[in-house]
Amino acid sequence: MEILLNSILSLLISLGLAPGADNKVDSADQVQSEGIEIVVEDSSDTYTDLVTAVENFRQMAIEVLEDVDADIDEDVDGDVPVVDDVDSDVDEDVPGDVEEDVPSDVEEDVPSDVEEDVPGDVEEDVPGDDSDVIEDDSDESDSDEGAAEPKGSIWLATDLSERLGGWADMSDRAKERLTELHALKHEAAVAKAEAKAERTAARIARQAAKAAEQEAKAAEQLALAEAGELEAKDILDAERDAADRLRDAEERAREAAEDEVELTPEEREAAKAERMAEKEARKEAKGIKGGGKDKGGKGNNGKGGPNRK
Repeated sequence: MEILLNSILSLLISLGLAPGADNKVDSADQVQSEGIEIVVEDSSDTYTDLVTAVENFRQMAIEVLEDVDADIDEDVDGDVPVVDDVDSDVDEDVPGDVEEDVPSDVEEDVPSDVEEDVPGDVEEDVPGDDSDVIEDDSDESDSDEGAAEPKGSIWLATDLSERLGGWADMSDRAKERLTELHALKHEAAVAKAEAKAERTAARIARQAAKAAEQEAKAAEQLALAEAGELEAKDILDAERDAADRLRDAEERAREAAEDEVELTPEEREAAKAERMAEKEARKEAKGIKGGGKDKGGKGNNGKGGPNRK
């Protein structure tokens, strides 16, 4: 037990943590290089725990020293040389410029120019010609101003009037050309509308001719039916077919007329829906007529012929 306590005390002294320690620890490398020899005479658990505690304490001391060394190397050492550089720049640059360069320019160059050049020009050249220059300038200015201003004003007014007249002529020609273009455009639109109307009328006439032909065929079949040459069922079918063809022709003619007229999409959809409804109504009416006949082939009117209004 005494040997173990002495070993712990020697470790604390080597780390500089015990009173009266002679040596100081400078870095973590010094602590790692030193070995710890502990003589254990007894093999009880108490000595094992003490050895483990001493080893943990040594590791903690090493980590603390490593952190301190890292902070010192990074923060302190990097800032000291900067102060030396600033001082050297201040000592070298500022005094030389103030004492050497500025005084030479002020004392040597400026006085020579002021004393030699300027007075000679003022005293020799200017005084002899003052009266002549003043009199001549007054005469010339009076004569020039009286003659130049009217000429310039007249020329400017004339030029402006000519320009305005030219612009007015250009404007009139542009208006005339625009009127001609509008007239041509109107004539072209009218001609196009007339041609379109003619095509529509021709198409409607063709559809009407086909409808008349189909109606003539239906009338012929009805006449034959009344004479007894055809059966009543065939007559009714022929009449319905003729009526359907006539309605189809009328519908095609109406569709052609609607195509020629400029309609909105909503109006086209409404017209299309109306035509579909009429087709469905005709189909239903056709089914009712087909189912309303008796065995003798007579229609709803009981005369053996088609229903006529």
